[in-house]
Amino acid sequence: LLCFRLLFSFPCYVDIDNAVMDSDDDNELPDEPDINKEFGDIQNEIRKLPIYDDIWAATMNAAAEGASSGYDELVSKLKMDGWEEKLRNIVFERYMNRLESLNENFTKTEPMPQIGKVANAWHRRILKSLNSMSSELGVPLAKKRPKQDAKDLEVNWDEQGANEPGVTRFRPVFAPKDLLETIVSNVRSSNIAWARLPKCWGSVQCALELPTMKELRERFVELSPSHRHIGVDDLCPESVSDIATHMSHRHEFIGNAVLSRGSRSVASQYLKFGCPTSMRGRMWRLVLGLNLEDAKIDQLRYEQLKHHVVQYELLIDNLIIKDIKLTATNDDELFVFEDCLYKALLCLSRDSSVHRRISSQWGNSPPLHSVPNYASGKQSLIYPPSGVIPFHGFAMLLAPLAYIYDDDVALYRVFRELYCKFFSRLHYISSHPRGAVSLASLFESLLQQSDPQVFIHMRDISVQPLKIVFKWIMRAFSGFLAASEVMLLCDRIIAFDSVELLPILAVGVFRFRRDALLAVTSTSGVEAIFADLTTLKVIPILQITLFL
Repeated sequence: LLCFRLLFSFPCYVDIDNAVMDSDDDNELPDEPDINKEFGDIQNEIRKLPIYDDIWAATMNAAAEGASSGYDELVSKLKMDGWEEKLRNIVFERYMNRLESLNENFTKTEPMPQIGKVANAWHRRILKSLNSMSSELGVPLAKKRPKQDAKDLEVNWDEQGANEPGVTRFRPVFAPKDLLETIVSNVRSSNIAWARLPKCWGSVQCALELPTMKELRERFVELSPSHRHIGVDDLCPESVSDIATHMSHRHEFIGNAVLSRGSRSVASQYLKFGCPTSMRGRMWRLVLGLNLEDAKIDQLRYEQLKHHVVQYELLIDNLIIKDIKLTATNDDELFVFEDCLYKALLCLSRDSSVHRRISSQWGNSPPLHSVPNYASGKQSLIYPPSGVIPFHGFAMLLAPLAYIYDDDVALYRVFRELYCKFFSRLHYISSHPRGAVSLASLFESLLQQSDPQVFIHMRDISVQPLKIVFKWIMRAFSGFLAASEVMLLCDRIIAFDSVELLPILAVGVFRFRRDALLAVTSTSGVEAIFADLTTLKVIPILQITLFL
């Protein structure tokens, strides 16, 4: 049907100066021993996707209309109609997923039995806490709303913040410190005698395969100060303001060309150097593979989730509302988005596709309750439908996105993708390289390597650095950094497809405040040093941590 060898040659690396490059200039794919087999498997996968039938139909229509007289003309016509980039984007997604699983060498079942036991015990603890709360407060896990309440909620859907639900008696099921205590106290490597190790070692007493600083430099080479970045070079002093203005205009010009081309691989490379605010929403959607052509389907899905929220009330709803009240509503920058957060998070709690996707990506998803199906009276519904039990600060993962998307459907769709792809592993116990245990261990390892003096000083004054930064990592620094800096950080997380930037940034914050840390001798002094991080700039700190 198509020349797959031509269409499968997509750009894996694009220099910022040649972001809009001709397809003939695409760089070769990385050397892999079974590259032909990999792409053969990808080709077979594509044959099972709807796009295969769409390309076939487009080819038949072009041939029937006499638009092309030969094979080359037919392929050119399909490329002009945009099918090449659509196919490239699918191949890019499939290839990156395979490359990720190959590099991580991670199976869907927990490879470390000891961590698996701790994870199961943690899940049981969470569910027990939910059951206890339900029994103590006399609130069922799920119930159908009275007709009048459902009608009022539907009418006031866009103004939920104006209501004052009685959530004062509800408490968060767990907070970052609870998860950290479980990891520190219970996660062990059964084949190592940790009592014999030096005292200066970190709190996470589990031997995991972690990247070295050299490997991280190679992985994030585009963050090098030798490249120009949004978040650094556009913030030049007035004496060289012309340079900053020229850089911003040039970056915006290239960004528009990248969006016009519609290539995920090119957009991903462009996003590594930052993105102008005006096009960040579209660029994120492109890199995440959220097709604008699916807007109608997204709207229907959102309306369905909204209907479930209106018809049924969950105990989880009170936890979500309580979390928003405690975090985003009290934030000077984010309180105006209170209504947006209610709508998106309540819909997320009903989205069963979230649980299915997380379960397919990593097998040790949390066990779920079974509650009555009010339509049939049978025990057939999982609880919560999404499998996501919010922790204290969960709403802050969503809050910065409200700056970017003013449409409820777009906001929800992008957040769901970010959560499933990046944030879902931040609050579950797993040995996965993107999980909470690995990221915590990576932070301690990097801090010991890059600034052992600070690390040992913290231990000497009985302060665990991990206790300070773990909440930063779980919330992706949202609520700690300025919202604009959080979005610059998300640019790089999405572009590099990696949450390892979170512990790297945490190490950078410690190094940035090292002089003050070495001067204090108490826990309260350390906490005072990190009480306000809103003045920090993300990109310079990442560059200093990795390359200087």
